[in-house]
Order: sequence, then structure tokens, then C-alpha cells
Amino acid sequence: MKALLQDWISFISGYLRKEYPKFIFNKSVDDDIPAFVYHHVHHDEFRDCLDHLKRNNYKTLSADECENRLKANDMDHDEVVITFDDGTSDVYEIVFPLLKQYGHKAVVFIIPRWIGTSGMLTWDQVMEMHDSGVIDFQSHSYSHQAICISDHIADFLGPHVDKDKPWNLPIWEGRYQENDELNHRFGMPIYEYASRFSDHYRLIPDEALTQMCIDYVNGHGGEDFFKQPHWKQKLTEQVNQYRAAQPEHDAYESDEERRTQIQDELLRSKNVIEERLQNKQVKHFAFPWNEAGQETLKILPILGFSTAYIGMSKLSSELMELPDLKVIRRVTGDFIRCLPGKGRRSFWGVLLYKMWRRLFKGVMY
Repeated sequence: MKALLQDWISFISGYLRKEYPKFIFNKSVDDDIPAFVYHHVHHDEFRDCLDHLKRNNYKTLSADECENRLKANDMDHDEVVITFDDGTSDVYEIVFPLLKQYGHKAVVFIIPRWIGTSGMLTWDQVMEMHDSGVIDFQSHSYSHQAICISDHIADFLGPHVDKDKPWNLPIWEGRYQENDELNHRFGMPIYEYASRFSDHYRLIPDEALTQMCIDYVNGHGGEDFFKQPHWKQKLTEQVNQYRAAQPEHDAYESDEERRTQIQDELLRSKNVIEERLQNKQVKHFAFPWNEAGQETLKILPILGFSTAYIGMSKLSSELMELPDLKVIRRVTGDFIRCLPGKGRRSFWGVLLYKMWRRLFKGVMY
């Protein structure tokens, strides 16, 4: 219920700040190309969105086609961009067959580091979809890094943490391990974190404190420790005692280290996708978690990226209109049903349905 309330506040705040594109409220698409983003889909709901596009004669664009239209300021009011972030397996199982059936295309921003892991696309599937011309694969960074940004400990690694999506955990030294090996790090502090591509500097945590927490959990039952009442309070007390007894050895990365890490994440992703896919040029990037830092926005065109996709954002108008980089805002795929035409739903109708679905069917975003 707390997450539902947070979502509602977020949606209403975006409405009050007038962040939603105008087509959602108007009966026509103005001088813009509506862009939509999904992460996961339900078959029937995605088919319903494609039905709305078909019923009203909308066409879908690749990332290159969208960029070319925007550069030439030559937009048709019946063209949209459908995008997917991450590259989960349902892109192949659900999205790909439906797009072929309806004669549409989509842009999928993938994370090369996690291709072939549980719940994600395989490279064979990626190559098949690329060869079909239906899916345009672009970059969502190499590993979808999150970084620690302060010494505030928000949680501790345990069985309650979703390890099926390791990119939603902040990096540590030796970070890339198989998920079952994460069990051996139960007790590891999870510090407050943000995207690698935000403007935050990475905190490099005190490794001795990390090991102390892991050893404490191992010495008090291992995984069973987390079944004890007040386990988090007990770990927090150990942290407080440690911090009171000795100064920590936390440190922050330098400007150069931050810049190098951002460049590496962007360039490795671009290079791997281009090496894997025949005749592929990767020049479009989607920001993980929609966190668009100024440093990354400046680096992208230097590395050959020409567009950056974000969500509804507080970016200043100056950053939205960079000379060598086109920034494209996206809304969630539910709002395809707000596109002008027959069977159009209202903004409030879509919003209420999103809340109902979250309450009774889980999240699809």
C-alpha cells in the first residue's frame, strides 16, 4: 500500500508540474513524436495498446527514424516510438510475436552484461530479432550500475532482497558474481544509492565494516539470522559500535574516476552490441532509472551517441536542447491508449486503471 501511495503521489506531482506530453490531454498530437517505455508486459494489455495503434492508423519508428524526423523537424502526427528497457525475456516471448502480427517495430535498450542470465534475453534471441528488422537494439549501459552515494545504510543484504535483478544493487569490489554467490555476502550493508549516470560521486565503503557485518551474520545463523526478530536492529547496533570504536575508511571517487567509469559503461555497451549484431550502429541511449546527470549528457555525444531517452524529468530547458544530443522524454506504455483517435482513454482513466492493476495484479511499467 505504501508503494501504491508513492506511485499516486508521483503521478499527481507530474501532472501538477505539467510534465506529461500535451497529446495526453489534447485531441491531436502537436509538433512532437510521442515516445513510450515498457519494462515488462502482459500479453493482453500490450495487444490492447497495439489494437489502439492499428485502429487509428499509427505507425511506429526505429530510433534512427525518430532522430531523423526530429532533426528535419518533419513530424507526422501519426508516428510514435515504442521502447523497452533492460531486455527481459518477455520481449522475445510476447513483444516480438505481437509486433510481427501487427506490423510494428520497437526499440529495445539492452544491458549487455546481463544478456543470457536468468529472466533476460539471450544473444541468439537478440540476433534473431535484430535480423528481422522488427527490433532496434540500442544501449541501456553495459551493466546498469548503481553506486553508493552516502554512508547511510538503507538495508543489509539478505534473503528479502531481490537478487534476481542484481543491477538494482549498488556496486562493490568484485561486484559481478553469480546470484547464488551473493548468499555468501549476507549481512553486507546496502548504502543509499543512485544511478551511475546521475551526478553523484561514488562512495567506496569501508571494506572492514562490510566484512564485519558479513562475519556477524555467518556467526549467528547465516540465512536463519534473518528469521530472528529485530535482526536489522541487531546489525545496526554492530555498525554503530564499529563506527564509535574506530574511524571508518570510506572514500569518494575523484572527478576523473567518475568520468572514466561513466565512459567505460557507455563505450563497452556500444562496442559489445555492435560486435554482436551485423551492420549495427549504436548511437541511442536510455538512462537507467531515468536519472540523467549533466556529466553523462556531456559525455554521450563525445562517444558517438546522438539521442538520449529519459522519463518525465526536471531537466532544465538548456539540457533538453543540447546542440549535439537530442533528449527524448518518454511516458509509460499505458498512455498509448491516450493517443488521439477512436477508443481513446482519458488521462484519469489510465491513471485509475494503473492504480487498480498495481493493487490487484502487480506492477507492469
